[in-house]
Amino acid sequence: MKVDVVLLTFNSVKPVLPECLQSLKREVPVNRLIVVDGGSTDATLDVCQEYFPNCEIINDVDGNRATSRQKGIESVKTDWFLFLDADVILHAQWFSEAVQSINPKVGAVQGAIIQRIDPVIHDFDYAMRRLRKMFGGLTYKPLLAPTDRGFTGDVLVRASLVKDIYIPKLLHHWEDHYVKRWIENKNYLWVRCSTALCDHYMIDRSAKASYYGSFIGYFIGYLTVKSSLIAMATIFPKILFALCLKPNLKMAWWQLKFQFWSTIGALKAYFANPRTEIKKAFEFKVGARKEEIEGSRPDYVRID
Repeated sequence: MKVDVVLLTFNSVKPVLPECLQSLKREVPVNRLIVVDGGSTDATLDVCQEYFPNCEIINDVDGNRATSRQKGIESVKTDWFLFLDADVILHAQWFSEAVQSINPKVGAVQGAIIQRIDPVIHDFDYAMRRLRKMFGGLTYKPLLAPTDRGFTGDVLVRASLVKDIYIPKLLHHWEDHYVKRWIENKNYLWVRCSTALCDHYMIDRSAKASYYGSFIGYFIGYLTVKSSLIAMATIFPKILFALCLKPNLKMAWWQLKFQFWSTIGALKAYFANPRTEIKKAFEFKVGARKEEIEGSRPDYVRID
């Protein structure tokens, strides 16, 4: 079984694009590599063409993750296709392990991600895990369990289930979870294969990006204003605790900015009644046709 591969890029050479493409070429029977690029000014496209000379490059300069993922889906020609992030490296036997999970009831197979995280994230996460062992539920946890979250960093998708999808343009974040919900609303399973492993390099992430992630996450039920305010109110003691375990001042400053923007995003969503189209976007009918909602596409402003 050969599969098309959809790769979203924007100045993606760093951290690991060459290694990502090496692993793709080694592990997956690629029919076509479809690169949807947001206007890269580095060597991203050159690297893609080096490893896959016949790759199809789709320009999406004025788009975002939602529009790029939509264009990638519309270009797929195989029965199954692979969403792959440019900062992911597939482990040996990834494809052979993933396809074992396919059966008539399965709509997508997601691999198991091993996060290779920047120290500003890793050190704080380590401290929070220690804190949760000590105090349990008094520390913040998202309302949506990680196992319920749809990620498209390395996932095989049954193409027929998403040929009628329209991903709302405002979903620059959470567009992958929208794809998961779409498939599940057609009564197909989104399964996780624990033996299809990959490394995900979360390097140089913008703390401000948490603003829009929280804005969308509020409508999905990932967080609430109350949980965000509690997290903000307790961020200083958490940072002090983290610094005792990992004396990393860059980590402290990044986490403070991250929580600040996350809280602002949740508050903006709470008072943004006119933006309830986000909530409505996730209440689509089972198998809703693309044309039914295409006439009411909301405008989108990129927030970086």
